[in-house]
Amino acid sequence: MYQIYIYPAYGRMYFSEQEVLDDWNSGKDFRVVNGSYINKTEAGSFRGHESQRGHEVWYQYHTPSGPLQFRIQP
Repeated sequence: MYQIYIYPAYGRMYFSEQEVLDDWNSGKDFRVVNGSYINKTEAGSFRGHESQRGHEVWYQYHTPSGPLQFRIQP
């Protein structure tokens, strides 16, 4: 399973998991760690290594109270 790690794009900041999910589900762009921009629609066609099947999208960000990481979509 290929894992895509994303974080906020364009200077946006999130303080809750729900804020992230709301923007993800509305199609806003996020940055792929060590990569380009991606949104929910594009994630369905995102390719990792060709030998890997399927993917998971994970949100990862460091907040003042510590790291925030959770799976967005299987």
